[in-house]
Amino acid sequence: MTSFKITATESLFARLLNDKELFQLNMSQNDFLTQVVIKTYDYQDSLSELKDVCDILSGKTNKLVDNPIIEAIKNLNDGKTSFKRSLNDIGIEILKLRDNIPSEVGKKDIFLRETSKTEGALTQIVNETDSRSAADTFRSLLYKYMAYPSYIRERILFMDIYDTLSTCIKKKYKCKIVTTNNKTFLVDPYKLIPGLDEFHYYITGFAKNVDQKYDRQIMAFKLSMVKAVYKMKDTLELSIDEVKEIVDKVKASGPAFLSGEYKEYKVEFDPFGQKLFNSLYVDRPKCIHMETSDTFINEYGPQTKKIYTFYSSEFQIYNYLKDFGYHAMVLDDEILREKLLTYFKKAYNQYSIKAI
Repeated sequence: MTSFKITATESLFARLLNDKELFQLNMSQNDFLTQVVIKTYDYQDSLSELKDVCDILSGKTNKLVDNPIIEAIKNLNDGKTSFKRSLNDIGIEILKLRDNIPSEVGKKDIFLRETSKTEGALTQIVNETDSRSAADTFRSLLYKYMAYPSYIRERILFMDIYDTLSTCIKKKYKCKIVTTNNKTFLVDPYKLIPGLDEFHYYITGFAKNVDQKYDRQIMAFKLSMVKAVYKMKDTLELSIDEVKEIVDKVKASGPAFLSGEYKEYKVEFDPFGQKLFNSLYVDRPKCIHMETSDTFINEYGPQTKKIYTFYSSEFQIYNYLKDFGYHAMVLDDEILREKLLTYFKKAYNQYSIKAI
């Protein structure tokens, strides 16, 4: 089988392999990196985004494009309103910008090998970009891939699933989703939405586990946790109230925490907990009210505890409060209090064991 040598920074390869873990891809390093190269090459949205930028610079549209390559394009265009370079030329120039490897940074060699799975796709890419060496082409694609935010990288790696879901949403088809833990759901899809942390895409909508009796409910599926998706013949029509319910929950908590019943929770924070609340904003439950609880004096002077009222699912607020330790205390929900107590007891028992 043909193999191709690539030289790049050690940090690039380390970040690439972090994605393999983040998206829970059970494959060899070679299979993963070849998938990154092939699917990034096939990812055509960057070309449409370049077209959007072309229109912006020529004054044809006011559409905003949030893309890391926009500044490079503006520099290539030297601020002129006319846009004369071809999209292909611009793409190649941008990839060259991504190729720069500082001499002081550690470098590493890896080999990408054609396998029966790639079916000659690596060689085809080299033939279609014959103005550059194979090493330059593949290194450029790896850098280009890492320049995208995490949820776009997830979309690239799971392009077939993303495209099928997009078709179902656009044409209003129901679909069947099989997750990586082999559970099957019948889904009325609404939208594909990035999480608040921008790590993952989520397919949102109403869904029902085929093995359980409960009625369909609002759910969200992480894109990388979808093993297969099948478009069904039945069309769907989400009601105005159902769409509003999904939108309200997404606004309140983001798509990662759509499932479960929402209710109010009262939590008391000490001064340090209040600082944590202001800094830990990713996946933070929606706070609907805040009031002063108690004032006390310590070595730092007068201190005030505050009570925050959250509107949240139990799953979201439980995961959020685990990072606060004793600086936060749930006041009004015994079930949530017991779950957090169990979590902290496990941590205490683990650290009660003497260090080796």
